[in-house]
Amino acid sequence: MKKSLIIAILAIMSLIILPAISCKKSDTAQKPQSLSLKAPSGQQIAQSVTALRTEASGIISKKFGGKQDFEITNIDYLPVNQGYAAIISYRISSGETGNFASFSGIRFKISSQSITTDYPTAQYLSGNAEAQNADAGKITITCTRNGTCECKVQGTVDTNTGIVTWGCSCEQCTATVTYG
Repeated sequence: MKKSLIIAILAIMSLIILPAISCKKSDTAQKPQSLSLKAPSGQQIAQSVTALRTEASGIISKKFGGKQDFEITNIDYLPVNQGYAAIISYRISSGETGNFASFSGIRFKISSQSITTDYPTAQYLSGNAEAQNADAGKITITCTRNGTCECKVQGTVDTNTGIVTWGCSCEQCTATVTYG
């Protein structure tokens, strides 16, 4: 009798616990799908979550020196009328967090103590205090720590001109701008 009672209790407990575990796994699997890839202007920032993860993977690998497991935690859109300006936040498996900016079709400036670019990007920006990449494709900006502060990309929109000013969260950072 006791044996039957124990088996019945274990069966009932497994019926309660298994669905709860399944729901948690399902929520985790669905989290990336809840990211909106459509900017308020209506423009898509990536073809899919997988495409955005591929883009982020390259940026994170450069920043942390090798392939990292990570999750995209948030996408914040700046209020621009055309194109898009997004700040994509992530967390790597060690718990460190970071972000990068991805934008296209906007007028912008970069305000940073130190800016690095690759050759094609440097030619594209060529010393302009303000640039426009209306049909030029996607540009990304990352901030890398040179000192002790936590470096994150920040962006603000001048509502009168529509110009987005990008920069890093502190002066001890280098903004890296990559076109294409």
